[in-house]
Amino acid sequence: MIALNTLWTTSQVAERLNCSTTTVNRRRKAGLIKAFDIGGSTFRFDPKEIDRYLNANAQKGDAA
Repeated sequence: MIALNTLWTTSQVAERLNCSTTTVNRRRKAGLIKAFDIGGSTFRFDPKEIDRYLNANAQKGDAA
């Protein structure tokens, strides 16, 4: 199980991807970025998943 304190917030992911939190949420809803729903409208992201997303999209030329 992943410890909650090792997961990133939507804002942290947006900073890493150099995009807005709206874009992060849009990509999460589209299933492009996996997230953990921790209650209400709060989500957390595994940094390894963000790296996977970046690597997969860097090959396509569309990381953010």
